[in-house]
Amino acid sequence: MKLATYQTKLTQNKDVAGMFSCTFEHEIKNTMAKASYTGPLMPENVWQEILAYFEWTQKEYKSEAQVRLFINPQLATWAAWAFPQRGNTGMASVELADTSPERTAQRAQFSDTDGWMPFGTVHHHCGGGAFQSGTDKDNEVHQDGIHITVGKIGMKQYDIHSRFYCARNGFEPDLSEFYDISDLVGQIPKWSHGFMRAGANHDLAVWKMTRPPAKEQTFPEMWKANYIIPPKVDAITHMFSGSHVGGIGQGCYAYDKRARFNEKWDLDKATRFLFDLIKKDPTLRWDDLIQGIDEIWIAPESEKLIEMFQECQVTPRPLLDHLESVMRSMSEQEAAEELKASGNGKKNRKHKDAPLLTDGVTVNEQGDMDDRLWQGM
Repeated sequence: MKLATYQTKLTQNKDVAGMFSCTFEHEIKNTMAKASYTGPLMPENVWQEILAYFEWTQKEYKSEAQVRLFINPQLATWAAWAFPQRGNTGMASVELADTSPERTAQRAQFSDTDGWMPFGTVHHHCGGGAFQSGTDKDNEVHQDGIHITVGKIGMKQYDIHSRFYCARNGFEPDLSEFYDISDLVGQIPKWSHGFMRAGANHDLAVWKMTRPPAKEQTFPEMWKANYIIPPKVDAITHMFSGSHVGGIGQGCYAYDKRARFNEKWDLDKATRFLFDLIKKDPTLRWDDLIQGIDEIWIAPESEKLIEMFQECQVTPRPLLDHLESVMRSMSEQEAAEELKASGNGKKNRKHKDAPLLTDGVTVNEQGDMDDRLWQGM
């Protein structure tokens, strides 16, 4: 496996009780590593159950879902389990707290004493493409093992992105080391094996792992029970579809009206997110980002925009109105500096009055919105 990311800082402590305490801070300039996986291959039925579960969540709720992977070197096998998680959340998958009684009871079936060990995760991006978001990286870097994102659920061929972490260092895995492709390799004449290009086995594994499961494929019924849907409330869904650089995608964001969205702090946070994108990449055009907010799959920066919606409690139309208000009042550079200054929650000095969100609808001091805000979105 090829090293992709590595730790840039390392802290070591040396303490002698009653005598001294010492802390070493190391800054790492370069790391070289070699890694190969030599454990058991994931059984095909385990992977097919995962895909069938993803198809079910997409068909029923158009919402993300996740499973955890476990490996047992003693039994030379893998297992997957969808623990209790909040369903119908749109472009996010949220497990219940580790201390929940449901999760504790189900975790016991993968006991360390029985030889099981956590070894990664799999989640899907609904009808969108597969990639590792910033949120995904933050969650995965501390969990050794393979982490997989599946995209374009519901289509004839899925999309897939994988990464392997060991001691907080990231590797680009060869999926053929983890998934059995002997049936495909067996169809290739032996005399031609020596002419196969590097990475060919990985490509075969990708092709096999991105094929939809058979319609009759099942998965544990408990997984459905673990996909917990909040009580039905009035909600609004923002649908998006269309073409983009990576292909064709579709998906949605579902918003609960009980949640507090589009408060000024969240709108400013989303605005800073967009300004930071432009600072990091001067080739980006502001107009393209604005268009991408409303038509999420058109802009090449769609992956970053999805990450923004995941991190910020905003919806497209109010955000666009807020951006228009900010840019109308000052230059882009002034707006970026002003919003950065308000990063500690301080009131915007030049904009003491909250801008109109849409057609005279504003957010009050408690962050509640007039119901008209949700109409027609």
